[in-house]
Amino acid sequence: MELRADQLHRTVKLEMDEGRARTLEEAEALAAGYVLQLQIGAGAEQSPALQAAILTVVNTASRAFLGGVRVQIAADPMLNAGWAKNLHLSEAIESFGGIIVKEPSEEHLTLILGDPRTPVLGAITLYPTWEGWSGGVVEHPGERLQEDADCSLAAVLASALAVSEAFQHIRGNPEAGRRMIGLSLWRPELDWTDPESFGPEIHYLPSQAWILGLGHLGQAYCWCLGCLPYADPRQLLLYLVDFDIVEEANESTGLLVDRESVGQTKTRAVARRLEELGVQTRISERAFDSHTQRTADEPTLALAGFDDPVPRRDLEDANFERVIDAGLGAMAAHYNEMQVHAFPSGLRAHSAFRSQVQPTMRPDQDAYKDLVERRVEAGETHGEAECGVLEIAGRTVGAAFVGTVAGALVVAETLRILCRGPRYQVIDLSLRSPKYLEAIANEAPGPFVNPGHALAARPG
Repeated sequence: MELRADQLHRTVKLEMDEGRARTLEEAEALAAGYVLQLQIGAGAEQSPALQAAILTVVNTASRAFLGGVRVQIAADPMLNAGWAKNLHLSEAIESFGGIIVKEPSEEHLTLILGDPRTPVLGAITLYPTWEGWSGGVVEHPGERLQEDADCSLAAVLASALAVSEAFQHIRGNPEAGRRMIGLSLWRPELDWTDPESFGPEIHYLPSQAWILGLGHLGQAYCWCLGCLPYADPRQLLLYLVDFDIVEEANESTGLLVDRESVGQTKTRAVARRLEELGVQTRISERAFDSHTQRTADEPTLALAGFDDPVPRRDLEDANFERVIDAGLGAMAAHYNEMQVHAFPSGLRAHSAFRSQVQPTMRPDQDAYKDLVERRVEAGETHGEAECGVLEIAGRTVGAAFVGTVAGALVVAETLRILCRGPRYQVIDLSLRSPKYLEAIANEAPGPFVNPGHALAARPG
C-alpha cells in the first residue's frame, strides 16, 4: 500500500527526518523498539493527582513509544477522578494504550509512581514528582517532593516531563534521564524545588473557555482541564472550534483521538470524550479567522493552539478579554520546543506572530530518497514521485508529551488569573534543556476580569 502523508506516525517521521533510518521500514523498526516501563504502587484511589499522573504517562507515552508502555500495578482499585473515574486501574491503563504486565524487566527504562513493593533493579529508574504548583523528575526516591493528592496539574506536568526524559534518553540524549529537572507553574522563573514556587492552594477553576484548534495542542488543553479537580465537571463549558477531520497520523499526538475517531471531525471526537466526563460543549466547525467574533454571552477566555501564524495574528481582534496561546516547534530539530503567549500584554499578536515562510523539509534524507525511488519503480515520473514524497516530508513532527507540557503552562495561566497571581506575557521552553526556561512578566495585562469560575473539590 502506498504511504500517504496522513498515515505516517510522528515518531517514525522523526527517525526519517533526523536521518537515523535509511528506509521507512528501518524507521518503523527503530520506533518499534522504544519501550517504556511504569511501576505503580498501591493507594492510587486515594489521590486524584496520582490518577492524573498515571494516565498522563500512559496516554502520552503510548503515542510515542511504539514498542509499548508496560505497566506493573501493586493493586487494582476502582478510581474516582477525571479521565479514570469509575474505572479500575487496569481498565484505565488499558483504555489509554498501556499493557499490564506481572513482572517488570531490567532491560527497560522505568518510571515509578507511588511506592511499589519491589522497585525494578538494573534499569534506569525515574520518579515523576510534584508539590503545589511544581512538577518535575528525579533519579532518587529521596529527592521526591510531597506529591500532594490535590495538585493534579502539577502531576500532569511531572508525568509529561518524565516521558520526555525517557524518550530523549532512549533516542540518545546523554543528559536526559540522568538529571533532575522540573518547573513551577506558579513562578516559572524560580527553581522548581524552592518553596516559593509551590504557590497557593487552588480553590477556583475556570468554568468556561474557547478551545481554538483541536489538534495536538487543543487536545492537550482539554486533557489538562479534564484532570483538574472540579467539584462538579458539569460546571465547565468549552466552545470547541476546528474544521479538520481526524487522520490516522493524528493518533501520534492527539490525546483524545484513536483509530475509531479517524474520519470524524475533531470537534465531535473531542466533544464526545469531554462529555463522558460531564463537561458541557459547544461546537463550531469552521476556521478561526479575521471574521470570527465573540458575542456578549459567550466565554471571554480563549485558549489557542494553532500551527500557523496567520490565525494567531487575529487573536486580539475577536473580542476575547483574555487569550492564552501556545506554539510548538514543527521540524525535527525543534519538536520539543514551545512558546506560550498571553494577551493583552506588552506585545501585540500582529507583531508577535509575523507571517513567515515556513521552512520546507526537502526529501533529501535517505529514507525519503528511497520512497521516491519506489514510487518511480511503481510507474510515477520522478517529478510526480518527488512531489508526493515532499507532501509527506512537509508534515510536522510532534510528540504528545510536548503538547502536554505546553498545555499545563497554558492552563496554569488561567489558574493564576483566578488566584490573582503572577502573570507572564511569554514563556519560552525547550525540553532538551529545561533549566534554560525564559519567563517574561506581563506588565500590561489589563484590568482584572473574572473569566468565570467553578469550585475545586476539597482535598479528601
